[in-house]
Amino acid sequence: MQTPIPLNDVIATLRHKYGQRVIQTAKQTESILQSYSTGIRVLDQLLEGGLLYQHVNVFTGKPTSGATTCAYHAIASLQQVGYEGVYLDLPQTFDAVVASACNVTVEKILLVHPPQINRALALMRDIALSGVPCLMVLDVSGYAVSNSLNRKQLRLAQSQCFALLLAPYATDVADISVHFQHLDWIQSGRDVSAYQLKATLQHHPRIPSREVQFTLPITWEVSDD
Repeated sequence: MQTPIPLNDVIATLRHKYGQRVIQTAKQTESILQSYSTGIRVLDQLLEGGLLYQHVNVFTGKPTSGATTCAYHAIASLQQVGYEGVYLDLPQTFDAVVASACNVTVEKILLVHPPQINRALALMRDIALSGVPCLMVLDVSGYAVSNSLNRKQLRLAQSQCFALLLAPYATDVADISVHFQHLDWIQSGRDVSAYQLKATLQHHPRIPSREVQFTLPITWEVSDD
């Protein structure tokens, strides 16, 4: 009878051949779901941490829903810990004034205007494979994305990246999906000083659907966000 090969040796051989992430214990699988702050405390509490690392995070909502503003806060939060910001802006609506008011270091943002979604996805894949730690924001407001975006083609599992999709509605590729709704403007005298939002967590790999209301201060001239 042959001497049994220790399980740890078998696992080590398989990981060497197929990759470290192919075989994981249940505890290791849980730890893979790493997250980082969106820069908004209430939103982090809703998500139990923030944006998921190496996953597709999706913020949905109509114009002025707050989705884009929350994305700017997430960019600023990740910039503060050394991540690059790449903003792929198909509708060409990136607002440097609002982003700066949300503490984004605008001069360090790589702003890209891809001509179509497929080109944007190819660029995201190349960035993911480059090894650069970054938050890639793909703004596809007004575009149909359900048949265009494939999670696997982004190669996030081999990257040091977060992917954040800004879309008008939820898509099947979302690992996290949060829908934003504008509830009310808050005035201070004649000026609008803040706005009240509702964020609904529609999909998450380990958290049930739930919602929260919160207020975001406005430090810029009010316009569609």
